[in-house]
Amino acid sequence: MHTLAESLTTKFAETGYTTYSYPSVDSIKSAPAVINQANRAWNMMLENSSANGRTEYDFYIYYNHSTKNIYCGEIVAGAFISGCAGTNGSISIGSNTNNLEVCGFYHCHTTLQYCPIDTFRQTGPSAPDISWANTHGIPGLVDDYNVKILEGGMPKEASHSIKTIGPSRRAPFHVPN
Repeated sequence: MHTLAESLTTKFAETGYTTYSYPSVDSIKSAPAVINQANRAWNMMLENSSANGRTEYDFYIYYNHSTKNIYCGEIVAGAFISGCAGTNGSISIGSNTNNLEVCGFYHCHTTLQYCPIDTFRQTGPSAPDISWANTHGIPGLVDDYNVKILEGGMPKEASHSIKTIGPSRRAPFHVPN
């Protein structure tokens, strides 16, 4: 018995289309290129945070269908966030460079180390992060601190991890032969 996706893929192949499939979000998250680029983006966020403000960093993730390799686009800085209470960043990733190969994105949230102790925010993917992933139809990786509520003054070196959002993988892409 074939799944609907397998049946559609067969149907497209029979009608003169090439189908491009994409890796799962778990494969994307564990790819060495993604881990390395995520570490660079997180460190950029830490290095560029101060009492004057902070910046979120993002990048697209791509899949080369010929080599089966996952690779990353350039890290893009979001808007500079000044102030503490009531402020937030947003995904500012720019344009992807290859619509056929884009398979996901990475987005990090910022420290509140330089904010007063009465400043706080909920950690993890925000509603706009989740909406962005679902609207664009690609899995997202959101890097944030490992606490439910991040308080002002918490050391920026505290532990963090990546949470996944959006679809479990990009839907297959069908191109006429």
